[in-house]
Amino acid sequence: MIDASIKEIEDNWIATDEPDFLWNEILSRGAFLILAPVAMITSAIDTIIGLGVAFAAICTLGMHMPTVRLANRYLDSSGKVISQPFSLLVKVINPHASFNNKIEIRTRYRTSYKPKIQSITCLFCERLFKLTKALKASEYFLVKHLFSRATYALAIPIITITKIVDMAIGCLALPFALAILGSSETINIYATDAFTITGIVSYLFQCTIAVINPWALY
Repeated sequence: MIDASIKEIEDNWIATDEPDFLWNEILSRGAFLILAPVAMITSAIDTIIGLGVAFAAICTLGMHMPTVRLANRYLDSSGKVISQPFSLLVKVINPHASFNNKIEIRTRYRTSYKPKIQSITCLFCERLFKLTKALKASEYFLVKHLFSRATYALAIPIITITKIVDMAIGCLALPFALAILGSSETINIYATDAFTITGIVSYLFQCTIAVINPWALY
């Protein structure tokens, strides 16, 4: 809902063919200011619901896939609890500030997206996915069942560290983003990482459920 509202404002209030000071500069700022607390509240509610569903998923030992998927879907909002309100407040300062971290990839059959800038945590998780996928496909029992679980267990402290590093990098970028009034998309993206630390909840759940049942993910 929040993402759709932001896109509506950006596409129809700001990026208009005919410049309108009232809509472009005044009303858009007011709308972003109103959306900031709403975004925080809705993301926090989603996260709380996600924690409840995650507990249920763990109780099923990760065997009930709809519950695992539902938990992941709700906990995905955990990384937005502070980061999205921050980006909206920057847009109150500068409605034209961009936080778009997606590159659209079109093929004949589908459209997909990849991040323009990857955090250290995302880079690590990409490699973790490739490694665990290979381990789970092994024909050896110990590799498939023991090593795959051990890898996910080891990932928990590593992800905790990478999220802290991402936050530190974001904190360094934050004053620059504010100083230039959000005019640099790249700096904005890095600055937002300072506030995605709350998203560690989602990563920890995924690693925990995968330790119980490696096939609960992907």
